[in-house]
Amino acid sequence: MKKFTFIAALFFSTISFSQIGINEVDVDQTGTDTTEFIEILSNSPNFSLDGYIIVLYNGNDDKSYKTVDLMGYSTDSNGFFIVGSNDTPGVDIPIGATNTIQN
Repeated sequence: MKKFTFIAALFFSTISFSQIGINEVDVDQTGTDTTEFIEILSNSPNFSLDGYIIVLYNGNDDKSYKTVDLMGYSTDSNGFFIVGSNDTPGVDIPIGATNTIQN
């Protein structure tokens, strides 16, 4: 019985464990750019993003210029979540009109 309980616990803990990562980034291009985004992908659908934030840094002085709190959001049924400029198709959190994500 102990062996079965251990295997069942290991199985359920493996299923419930999930991770997220940055799947794709489209940053500011030369000129005016209106479709910049950061795409997050989770290993499981509808993954809660509570406790996660996105911090954007200026490449010239390494200072943070924007923080996006993901509290209350979750990935979609395919595991995707998009933070980006207002005109980005399918954006979940719009963060501005143009040149919002620096190189």
